[in-house]
Amino acid sequence: MGMVLDIDGLTFEFPDGWHADKYDDWKFYRKQIGSHLQGLKAVDVLALSHSLEAYLIEVKDYSRPQTVKPSELPEAVAWKVIHTLAALLPASLNANDADEKSSGKGLSKLQQAPRDSSRRQPEEPAECDRSGRPKAEAEGAAQSGRRSGQGL
Repeated sequence: MGMVLDIDGLTFEFPDGWHADKYDDWKFYRKQIGSHLQGLKAVDVLALSHSLEAYLIEVKDYSRPQTVKPSELPEAVAWKVIHTLAALLPASLNANDADEKSSGKGLSKLQQAPRDSSRRQPEEPAECDRSGRPKAEAEGAAQSGRRSGQGL
């Protein structure tokens, strides 16, 4: 079994070889940098895979009334990610906790930007005709209709 974290009553299990921390519980975030910067935000979890891919995880529980509205979620998460990434370099240099300093160093050395794996989008958006059908589909239907002598 890998690393297990409890986030707001939800259990997150990470595979063997991964490292994960509850970032918004870091002493560096709470007591060092957070005490100097009013309104600083943080993601819930920083995770680093065995292949050195970073994951910044934000957990939302919509059964709680104070949870941000779904329409405001992208902006809220974006600010948390920006604030978290901006704090990793200072954490790598100034965190009083050795584990937090080490994690900050590891994450701030990554060569590839974190990616959003919560939503999958096609690499190329499909070009659509006036009816909203993808053009390739509409053209294919028109060609097969012409071959058989039928129109659209």
